[in-house]
Amino acid sequence: MSLHEKIIIVKKKIINNIKKSLPLIKSSWKVSWPIILIMFFEFFMAMTDIYIAGKFGKDVKAATGFATQVYAFFIMIAHAITIGSVSVLSRLYTETNKHKFKSAVYTSLVSAITMGIIVFIIGMVIIPYVNLLSNDANKLDQYIPTLLQTYFIGIIFHITLVNINGALRSSKKVLFSMYIMVFASILNII
Repeated sequence: MSLHEKIIIVKKKIINNIKKSLPLIKSSWKVSWPIILIMFFEFFMAMTDIYIAGKFGKDVKAATGFATQVYAFFIMIAHAITIGSVSVLSRLYTETNKHKFKSAVYTSLVSAITMGIIVFIIGMVIIPYVNLLSNDANKLDQYIPTLLQTYFIGIIFHITLVNINGALRSSKKVLFSMYIMVFASILNII
């Protein structure tokens, strides 16, 4: 077999594989682009916090960045629970028994609210000790507790919102999820 024939065979295999994967890529992109937009708005919302904090000085900005990282650690719990929920809910959504799906959505929502309450309590308990993690606690200790209290008051709603959006994504309502998150982000930015 000549080199030219080998090139033609390789091209055919590559082109055929690409043609076979185009529907999958299209389907994946249909779900992915709204989530990319959601992540963009979440990033913009976080940057707004830092921008506003910068208006009050470098200490407030540093404290906001620090408090945001502590908060992000706890929000990872919400995302982990949601990943598990989406996995279960996606499978149940494709089954014929819609009652099982609705029951699982309810259970997921109650679990998220419960986890939000638990994380809120843990957050409020650890706030006095968080300053020990900061390098410059003397300057930041006046800002960090207040910022963390503010963030943790909203964590129940944030965890629930993340979980609701996971349920929407698992039932092929990713655009509705995007609309909710864009609205919530814009409201938060304002």
